[in-house]
Parts: sequence; C-alpha cells; structure tokens
Amino acid sequence: MFWYFEELLYWYREALRRYVDFNGRDSRKAYWMLILSNSLIYLIVFYSEHLMGIGVPLLGTMHPVSRIYAVLTVVPLFAAKVRRLHDTGRSGWWVMLTLVPGAVVLAGYFKLMPLMVGALLGFLLYLLGAVVLTVFLTRGSQRGKNRYGPQPKAY
Repeated sequence: MFWYFEELLYWYREALRRYVDFNGRDSRKAYWMLILSNSLIYLIVFYSEHLMGIGVPLLGTMHPVSRIYAVLTVVPLFAAKVRRLHDTGRSGWWVMLTLVPGAVVLAGYFKLMPLMVGALLGFLLYLLGAVVLTVFLTRGSQRGKNRYGPQPKAY
C-alpha cells in the first residue's frame, strides 16, 4: 500500500517539475496518476479546512486554502492535459472544447443573449466537450515518435 502512495507522489512531483511545459508528451499513466494524486490532495486540504472550521462566510462557506491550492494547480494540470493530447497525436488546442463554453455563458451574462439560454447552451457545450476530451485522454499512446516528440516511457 505504501508503494502506491510513493508512486502517486512521484507522478505528482514529475508534473510539478514540468509546471509550464506544454511541449512533448505524457503517458496515459502519468496523466491519470497526476489527476488521482491532485484530487486526493485537494480533498485532504478541503476536508482539513472544513474540520478545523477555517472558512470565510460569504455566500456559504468559502475555503481559502483549498481555493488557493486549486488556483496554483490549474497551470500544471492544463499543461499535463496538453502533453497527454500530444501523446495521442492531437493538438493541445483540443483543450478549448471545455474552455469555449465559458464564453457562451459570459455572453449571456453580458446580455448578448438571454442569460438562461447562455447558461444552458454553455453547459451543454461543456458537457459535450468534456465527453469528447475524456475519450481523447483515455486513448492509448501513438506508437513511436510523432510530431510532438518520442513516445514516453510508462515506467
């Protein structure tokens, strides 16, 4: 059991080492171990805050430490997702499938379309993009060298 924890931390440190590296490829194992370790760390931080009563009463309880952690990990998670897409032979621009729907929601917020229409359309586009992106991220690696670099070792 302890070896699994060490492996999780290894992949987490490896991703943080490549914090803003959007070039190259990441194996499927490297990406999903990062997602798992990041989720576990976030849950530990969030529930620790909750149990200690740390929070700012503002429209409910806001947990500042877990929000800061989430903001700090956006870039390495985004970079790992781009590298994972590179490993499947796809451009990193496919990540936009989950970012563009936010613009639709903002269009509703700024009265460029009815707010509820923008929110519903944005949610449906996000859901569709998330499903497509998840399929891409779970696909196997493109064998051998591709235009993004050599095939990573899975360890």
